[in-house]
Amino acid sequence: MDVRTELQHSWIITVKEFRQLSRKKALMVPLFLFPIIMIIFFGYGMGGTVKDAPILIVNDDTGTASNSLIQHIGSYTGKYGGEPMFSITYTKDMSQSKAESKIDAGWYKAVLLIPPDYSEKLAKNESVTLILLTDSSDTTTTGIIVNYMKQLFSERGSVSLNVPNIYGDLEYLDFLTPAVIALTIFMGSVATTGSAIAGEKQDGTIVRILMTPVSRRAVILGKTIYQLILQLI
Repeated sequence: MDVRTELQHSWIITVKEFRQLSRKKALMVPLFLFPIIMIIFFGYGMGGTVKDAPILIVNDDTGTASNSLIQHIGSYTGKYGGEPMFSITYTKDMSQSKAESKIDAGWYKAVLLIPPDYSEKLAKNESVTLILLTDSSDTTTTGIIVNYMKQLFSERGSVSLNVPNIYGDLEYLDFLTPAVIALTIFMGSVATTGSAIAGEKQDGTIVRILMTPVSRRAVILGKTIYQLILQLI
């Protein structure tokens, strides 16, 4: 039996599976509920807490106010467990583009850029803007860092925070949903195929199928194609 005939027989099995589904519309309910349940459980289960998130502080200021700020950020602990939430390292003379490349390489979750006139402007009660670069692909950690920094600088009236979006506007579902879709397709097209064949063997219908010129390979391939199309839809 050539490959073309095998593919034709596999497609016949696929069509047969869709006809069975159209006659059992109740099967559509778990099909659509499963991805939603997965998103809900993963959304709550993967929230977690942040501990020792690496933050780089580029301190170009030589005054005492910036040193006090670095110590304050490094000593911050979480509400649960009392362990430090951030692991602080600092340097100086680093451009914003190089800091973005450090985040892109996965070295840091955030980089805070302190300008050279930070302490001077604070002493004069003048407004000063700090730049906070974040790894927005990790929305859980980034959200905690940004909220903490905004709360910290809100207490210092003359200090404002600029948070540019390196990767654009991303939300938690932006990377959770594709992962759930891929997982659903995998489980639906591979794991469900085995249980479907076992179910037909128990019902006795698989024997009738094998009495036709269709090979076992065509049966498995046809059911896999059916599950793949179904899960993709």
